[in-house]
Amino acid sequence: MPVRRGMWLLLALAFWFANASLHDDISHAVAGTHPTPWGSFMPVDYTLPAAVLLALAAVALLAVQARRGGARTPTLLLWGLVLAAMVVCHNTLLTIGVEVVHYPQYALVGGLLAHALDPQRDRLRVLEALLLGTVLSALDEGWQYFHSMPFVYLDFNDLALNQIGLLGGLLYYYGFPRCQRPLAKGSRPLLMALLAGVGVLGIVILLLLYLGVLVVNPDSVVPRGGAVSLADGLRIHLQLEPNALGSVRAARRGGTYYVLGAGQGLAVLAVSVLLAWGVETAVRRQFNSRQERTDPRDA
Repeated sequence: MPVRRGMWLLLALAFWFANASLHDDISHAVAGTHPTPWGSFMPVDYTLPAAVLLALAAVALLAVQARRGGARTPTLLLWGLVLAAMVVCHNTLLTIGVEVVHYPQYALVGGLLAHALDPQRDRLRVLEALLLGTVLSALDEGWQYFHSMPFVYLDFNDLALNQIGLLGGLLYYYGFPRCQRPLAKGSRPLLMALLAGVGVLGIVILLLLYLGVLVVNPDSVVPRGGAVSLADGLRIHLQLEPNALGSVRAARRGGTYYVLGAGQGLAVLAVSVLLAWGVETAVRRQFNSRQERTDPRDA
């Protein structure tokens, strides 16, 4: 069993790494113009029909899952919340329609992580999978800003999209449960280690801010490639233009979109983890209480 879990974990990491490392190539392929015998072809022009087909496929899979499983009402309510978050993000945070690809990408990452941690679906390892996925998401966006894509700012908007995808993947994996025995209890060393790591990272970030090493809002325009500067001592800039984060900017799909600031982006991540924690705790208590009342061994 540990070997199989390790293989699933490696698969999740391999899928994430492929998406992160090929992000630039994928973006150019999707947004670029491709000549064909029937004329020029731009995949980005077909974002809407592709999204509709993907949504229909997801609904069909959920219908099959709902028919075979239980807890339909709470699961559908949670899906309603995820869908509402997608709608809000689509109307406020997206600069171009093709960015909806973040949802299926990180939904698959979340589902693979959950399967690696809980292949029998009887341990409810939501928080571990969500925290691991959040770390991978942050590494992905950090790599794009500092080394790969020529972004003006560290994209906390994409972090929010990734987080919704992770929650959707975990909800698909655990939704409409079919487990016939109480959920396993016991120590969760991975969760404790992840929470401790997040705490230490938070302290380090606050210390860097206090020392002026981590600069959220630069006084002037930072040259391209100068997000990390060593000229006058180490400076790590989270944006290349003053006031880029926390501002309204023109969207390439028309209209405007809002750029989440550093504090706002981190708050979104924290709230998502707290909500997942609350849902997991409530589900665990209700499920185990129901199973204990109906356990035939008590008769």
